[in-house]
Amino acid sequence: MLGAPDGRRLHAVTIGEEPIYMREDVLVGFELPIGYENGRLPAGDGEAVAMVQLRGRGHAVLSVPERAAALEITPTRPTSMRATAVLGWMGRLLPRTLPAAEAPGGVQGFVTFGGEGMVLVDGR
Repeated sequence: MLGAPDGRRLHAVTIGEEPIYMREDVLVGFELPIGYENGRLPAGDGEAVAMVQLRGRGHAVLSVPERAAALEITPTRPTSMRATAVLGWMGRLLPRTLPAAEAPGGVQGFVTFGGEGMVLVDGR
């Protein structure tokens, strides 16, 4: 039997036409017809968050914090957040690391998402 650790919940997702991107530590499993590719989301100061792209039709299981939230991103409303808060995203989104000069308070480690889709964030 599969169970979520304390403070987390398991969430099943259906993957369709477009790929989804998830943090490696959030992904519990996926069906074999789904292809994957590992990558990194830059988090500033040479740090990066390990990510995985899932593509193809099928299902995946995620372990997300109980306070995870989905943020809608539209072409007219790009959104910035700490890279370490990003759990994943889906849709036609392009993440871009923000230089400290463009980030809130001049802090490093922020990323902005432009395009159209949803970003899953850790709401803690």
